[in-house]
Amino acid sequence: DYYRTAIARDARGTVWVVTAAQVTGNWDLYGWPCVDGTWGDQVRLTDDPQPDMHQQLVRDPQGAIWLVWQGFRGGQCDILARRWADGKWEQTLCISSSTASDWEPSCAPHPGGGIAVAWDSYEHGQYDIFCRRIVAAGKPLGPVIRVTGGDEFEARPSVACDLKGRLWIAYDRGGPHWGKDTGFWPEVKKTPQGTGLYAGRAIGLSLVDLESGSVLAAPTPRITFSPDAALGEQVEYPRLVSDQQGRLWLFFRRQVDLDVMKRGVGWKYHWELYVSRLDASTGQW
Repeated sequence: DYYRTAIARDARGTVWVVTAAQVTGNWDLYGWPCVDGTWGDQVRLTDDPQPDMHQQLVRDPQGAIWLVWQGFRGGQCDILARRWADGKWEQTLCISSSTASDWEPSCAPHPGGGIAVAWDSYEHGQYDIFCRRIVAAGKPLGPVIRVTGGDEFEARPSVACDLKGRLWIAYDRGGPHWGKDTGFWPEVKKTPQGTGLYAGRAIGLSLVDLESGSVLAAPTPRITFSPDAALGEQVEYPRLVSDQQGRLWLFFRRQVDLDVMKRGVGWKYHWELYVSRLDASTGQW
């Protein structure tokens, strides 16, 4: 079995393709290098007895390739990274620092060197976004910055750095106490009502100054969740991209033409893909 594929090219022209593969009952990361159009042998990049997946590859400004992924270690998920530089894979770094599980990293090159990484974590009893900068193996990691808080579901980040070195993070947003109990008994017990697993999605957007650790105000995309729509309007899976001119692009998908049966089951819907660009002159999408 194979799960997701990541690809990147270093400054020397070596292309790496990395996938998560299930071999003998465990998920590990495997890569294939391509040099001058010729594919090399398969390389096993993780060998822990617990699963490794959700991998990302990115090239930093120095021309090195970073592999960032989610790995299970000691009964919880951590965010891990390795760098391909000078023709070899360096030691594995642990990027996240919480004692709770951390999920689905996203990474982007930082114009000042190295990369920036964001992920979601259950450290505070709900899913929040965290980020950190990495310069190189053997050098101190930047501080872990908590980007979001509160009771809402905030997860699956996508990141891009602008020319000033600020980190833009787009992510899925859901209702308070996502996935927790909802219905009659929480009402009787006077405990907080949870939000259903797929009751609705909106796009969150944050801007982080990695040097100071400050979370700055960011313009919100003009796509909002409609609380009156049955099952909620689904706007989700944002993906940020920075082009060669430093312009930011936001891709996302939206569920449309949703009909709902009497029992609240959605049917006759489909997904459409959208893109918006940040206008530098107005600061709006």
